[in-house]
Amino acid sequence: MRYFSFHATTPSSLVGSEMEAGFFSCAPGGSILILSTNGVRPAGQVRFYNRKIQVFMKKLPMLSSNMSGRASTMVKVLLNRGILKHVSMDDVLCGLDGYALSEDDMVKCLEWWTTLDGARVPQSDQQLGLADFLKVASFKLSPSNDGQAEQVVSLASIKFFVSSTNPIPPSSPLPPQTLPPSISKNFQINVLQSTLGWGDLGVVDWIEYLVSPSTVDSLPRDENITRSDVFAEKVLNIVAKTWSILPEDRKRKLIELLDDKAVIPTRKGLKRPKESYFSQGNLFRDLPIVNMPNRTPITGHLEKLLEYLGVMKHVEMRIVIERMIDTGSWDTSDLMTYLVKHRQSLPAMEFANLRRRRVFPMEQAPGAHPYKTVLSELYEPLDVFRQLKLPILDWGENRWQPHTEEARMLVELGLKTHPDLQTIMNIMVDSDENIRKQGLVFFLNNFDARYASGYRIGNVRHLAFIPAIKSNGDHFMAKPDDVYADPECAVMGFPVVEPQFCDVAELKLRVSKHPPVTAIMKILLGTPPTTPEIAQGYFEYLAMRVADFSTKDLDVLRDASIIPTSSQKDDSNSGEDVTWVMVKPRECILETEAKTTLSNLHSKIFVSIDFGSKGNIFLKACGVKDQPDIEDIVPIILQDPKKFLNVVGGPKGYQEQLRQIAAYKNFPPRLMSQMRSSPFLFGQRRSMRPTSQSPSDVKDKNESQYDLLFDLLKPNEIAIVDDTNSYLLFASSLYVAPQEDLLETFYSNLGSPRLTTLIKDSCDADHIEGSETDMASKVRNLVLERLPLLLLEPNMQARVSPAWLAVNDNFQVRVYQKLRLKRILSFHRHISIRSQDVTANAVLATWCGQIRLILLLKMGCEPDMYEMANSVCKALLINSRPKDSLLFTTMLSTDLEALRRRGYDVDRILNQQKLKIAEEIRQAEIARQKSQKPDSQSPSPAPNPSKPSKALENIWRNAMSTRGKSYCDVRGSEEYTEPKQVDFGYQLFVSRAISHPDTLTSSKRGVIERFTSIVLDPLKVVFNLPATSLNIIYDPCMVLVSFNRGGNLFLNIKRYEEWHDAEVCKGSKKKALTSWYHTIAHQIAHNAARSHNATHQYYFSALCEHHLADLVNLMKNP
Repeated sequence: MRYFSFHATTPSSLVGSEMEAGFFSCAPGGSILILSTNGVRPAGQVRFYNRKIQVFMKKLPMLSSNMSGRASTMVKVLLNRGILKHVSMDDVLCGLDGYALSEDDMVKCLEWWTTLDGARVPQSDQQLGLADFLKVASFKLSPSNDGQAEQVVSLASIKFFVSSTNPIPPSSPLPPQTLPPSISKNFQINVLQSTLGWGDLGVVDWIEYLVSPSTVDSLPRDENITRSDVFAEKVLNIVAKTWSILPEDRKRKLIELLDDKAVIPTRKGLKRPKESYFSQGNLFRDLPIVNMPNRTPITGHLEKLLEYLGVMKHVEMRIVIERMIDTGSWDTSDLMTYLVKHRQSLPAMEFANLRRRRVFPMEQAPGAHPYKTVLSELYEPLDVFRQLKLPILDWGENRWQPHTEEARMLVELGLKTHPDLQTIMNIMVDSDENIRKQGLVFFLNNFDARYASGYRIGNVRHLAFIPAIKSNGDHFMAKPDDVYADPECAVMGFPVVEPQFCDVAELKLRVSKHPPVTAIMKILLGTPPTTPEIAQGYFEYLAMRVADFSTKDLDVLRDASIIPTSSQKDDSNSGEDVTWVMVKPRECILETEAKTTLSNLHSKIFVSIDFGSKGNIFLKACGVKDQPDIEDIVPIILQDPKKFLNVVGGPKGYQEQLRQIAAYKNFPPRLMSQMRSSPFLFGQRRSMRPTSQSPSDVKDKNESQYDLLFDLLKPNEIAIVDDTNSYLLFASSLYVAPQEDLLETFYSNLGSPRLTTLIKDSCDADHIEGSETDMASKVRNLVLERLPLLLLEPNMQARVSPAWLAVNDNFQVRVYQKLRLKRILSFHRHISIRSQDVTANAVLATWCGQIRLILLLKMGCEPDMYEMANSVCKALLINSRPKDSLLFTTMLSTDLEALRRRGYDVDRILNQQKLKIAEEIRQAEIARQKSQKPDSQSPSPAPNPSKPSKALENIWRNAMSTRGKSYCDVRGSEEYTEPKQVDFGYQLFVSRAISHPDTLTSSKRGVIERFTSIVLDPLKVVFNLPATSLNIIYDPCMVLVSFNRGGNLFLNIKRYEEWHDAEVCKGSKKKALTSWYHTIAHQIAHNAARSHNATHQYYFSALCEHHLADLVNLMKNP
């Protein structure tokens, strides 16, 4: 192979290439034979040497490492021609399929998999995934000492492993899904978990294996949890060690597994948990008391485990009752005497069980069969309850004394001292008139003392005890919820109380005067009025109830078909030809006598109605209006945009309606969401007329070469033109919004992307000529000179300052022999590519951790000023607009004298720029010196260092002199929206660079709440700041953390979100508090020192030192 290697030939490389091609044409299809680790094989069957794979894939033919090094030239050719290939994942999977590795080879295989280098494996192979690897990989278990045959285990069956920190002994019986410890001991826990998806064997899964029927039948006695009390004790101790860290769901699973298993060692052998007792429950001699064979003390976690499993501490009341009461030796009085005596030692659960047991006798007539029931169904043995035929407790021959300990315990256990409200109400509707009369007397006599405070309609709503009248005049006994005290509601079919009981029903029996809105809504939505006459009665009554309807109810009615309106079947005026159709309030307007063009348009869209002055009051509340507004028209448009297009007379009228909609600013969120997902926006696309040239080859393009196509689309299917040059390139490839500021803003708010965000540019540059040419220097000076003039224009937001660009190599100009700009448009699964030669292109790039502006120029020609201005604006300005590029083009191509005549204060701007550049250079030099000699400069503060507290007392007083000034502020006040008062007591200012500032408070609500309540509120107390001194900003600017403007502090929540919010969500807030503690101290220090000088450093240090103890206490006592 070394001697059949082909090298480059001179003077023509074609000779060597032809010789190489001729050589390989003699061995088509990779049939050339080469020497592999498994003998001589065709090159197509041999793989490039891979040491990690070769150690366990010994049957896979590979090129030896010696051959790869000594014949590297030939090997490289074979690889490039695709004859010799690298080991692929498919090779490994095919080799592993059907071949079981030894345990040692499986260790090597897993080591290879867990350290797999994705860069060396083709992406298509990586996609095979872990599941395919586990499916084919298997290994042979080493034969055990008991003579068992060799066993093959597939990795797909493995779920668990036993780590070195696992309390489960590796020598104990393990589930078959467990990786042998001889393999797992070679790997870190996190590798097995994250890379292979296996988990450390938990005690619950282990117990599930130990108690499974197949395991119980197969394990020897000394390793069987249901047969060996010694092994059961060992297992329970292991579970107890991990009991405190087990999640609740795993504890419940453990109870399910052991609930019916005899695994608790007792004096009577292994018993189920609920059949076992702790030693303190030794009431009877034959009880199974827990007894560990190795005398393990039952304390701590072991005691908690046994108690959780259901081991009893006391003898159940069931057993007491079975052994004492059911034998007839004790009566109720004797039982209560026993319970009073042992009350302190019995758990509350036992009393709860006693409440549910039917063991208490009910007093019966002489000769009747004895009957026992629960105590909560019985009353005290008093004569008044005997008259009401209520069940009372049989107390035997003893005299009932209500104030004894036994009586009080019976009451605690559920014995009733009086009938509750529900019972007395049932008595009041009893079929026996005498009992009903006694019940009414008892109810009235005890109303103030027992029933007034507890009487609720909800307790008696199922009882029909109120005299009432139906809408047809019939009398009946009504339930409280089925009758109302106001006779006016009968018009809607509601039953009302008889007139003589109206006052009592409303004031004492508390019957509702009016039907609830829910009932009214049910009638309106379920059975609305079918004729205008019925509807007018409904609406006039409901006009008096408008205030009771919530906004949500009225919104529901707004979209409900509740208004009957006429529809003529033919042209006759006969009443028989009139049918009634139901319409929604939002589809209606009130009739008006004045007829205008606008009203005629509305009449085509909405239904005109009139239900009288009173009825119209309710309909107006439901959304019927004299004239519809934008919020009424928009749903009509969204329902059928194309129909609305025809109604308004075509594209021109449709665009006019869109302008009116765009001017509206207060859409509710639900309607905004519907608009974002509806195809109702007007989009236009250029379509080039047929021509022999491709769109990219046509140079002199004009409007006559295009047809303008229109369509109604969703907002995210329409782009906003923010770069005319880009639009001209891709005009035929996408729909765009009409180029009007009002409509473009509206489209943007609904989610239409800007064209420049859909285009990715890449510039191909050939043959660099160097950056120190006269042309590069001239252009660099020109841009630095004119850029400050551009940034003085309103709403200009630059990512970096011109003064910063002038320092060091922050702005570089490079000249190339050829520049070609490749532009790729990706929009809705459609990709369009355009390429064009350019004379200039700028990019803001990160170079060695530093941001730099790099301007590329084409050699040998004057740069196109528009191309240069457009690319610089897109790179530097946060929101670049087409007019910004045109303005900068004018500034670059116009001399300074002409700019002076046009009103620019050139001299002042340039002088200020020189001062800023000098300051940037000075600050850069200071930073460089400090980085070289961090301890060489020790500031000597002007204030007296011996009295820092005295100086800090006046620091907020000094803030009065900073009004109108700002520090550490890379923005201006015009860069933010009007403040919004958030729920947590702070004002929020949003950068105008954010596309949807109105939704920020909802989308970032969690971040704002954590920043204010967890970080700012405590720090405000630490620094004793005024209530309104802290404000929040949301600004994507990468260099902006905070600033001081006029004594008020502004903190960028965007930086908190990136740096600290993830840790705060996990409960760790120390870093966040420490960071923002120093940030706030830095800005407070600006109240006393304007610049970052020694004075500022003094106040900053003094503030941090003065409040340090408070910060430490805050972290100790969160």
